[in-house]
Amino acid sequence: MDQEENAHYQKHQADALTQLDTLHKRAVNVLLRCKTVFPFDLFPNTLIIDFNKVDIIYSNFFGSSQTVSIPIQRLNHISVDSVLFLSTLRIEVKGMDKNPPPLHSLMSKDAHLAKNIILGLMSASANGIDLSHLQSREAIEKLIEIGQSV
Repeated sequence: MDQEENAHYQKHQADALTQLDTLHKRAVNVLLRCKTVFPFDLFPNTLIIDFNKVDIIYSNFFGSSQTVSIPIQRLNHISVDSVLFLSTLRIEVKGMDKNPPPLHSLMSKDAHLAKNIILGLMSASANGIDLSHLQSREAIEKLIEIGQSV
C-alpha cells in the first residue's frame, strides 16, 4: 500500500469512527422513560425514547418481558386516547404486518409528552436534521414544541 492509499484508508477510518461516535451519543441519550401504572397494569410496561428509536418493553409475567425496538424512520403515526388521568399510546409502524400492542394505563402527562417528543423526532428525521450535537434538555424542549405544532 503506498502512502496515498494509506492516507485515504486512515481518513476513511477516522470518518467511520466519527459517525459511530455520533450514533453512540444519540443512542445513549434517553429523552424519555416512563412506565404504565400499577395496579391498572399488573405487569407495568416501559416506554423508552432516544434520538434513534422507540423501545417498548412489554412485561408479561414476573421476570418475563418482550422488547420491541422501532427506528424513528419507520414510525408512521402516533395517537393518544385519554380518560381522566390515564391514557393509551398507539404506535403505527411502516412496513410491519401488525403494529405493536398499545400501551394502556400510562399517566396522561407521560403519554402526551411521549407523543410530542416522537412527533418532533419524526419531523426532524423527515427533514434530515441531525440532533446529535444538542444536549438532551435542549433537544427535548425543541422536540416537544415541534410535536405540539404538528
